[in-house]
Amino acid sequence: MDLGPTETTDPRILRSRRMLMDSLAKLLIKKDFEDISIQEITDEATLNRATFYLHYPDKNALPQAMTDVPSAT
Repeated sequence: MDLGPTETTDPRILRSRRMLMDSLAKLLIKKDFEDISIQEITDEATLNRATFYLHYPDKNALPQAMTDVPSAT
């Protein structure tokens, strides 16, 4: 996911993404990824599904974002 300057500095965006990532990590302790729904992720994060889709196109994009490391360039 390509992040523009606002997306990488706006604390609200960073907070929402962190909450979604943390929620998925918690759920993965209890369930397999395939068995976790977007609704469960957003419920755990106390966000709504629309917020999820503002940041990620689908469920598979979330673990990818968790493993992406920003480049030094």
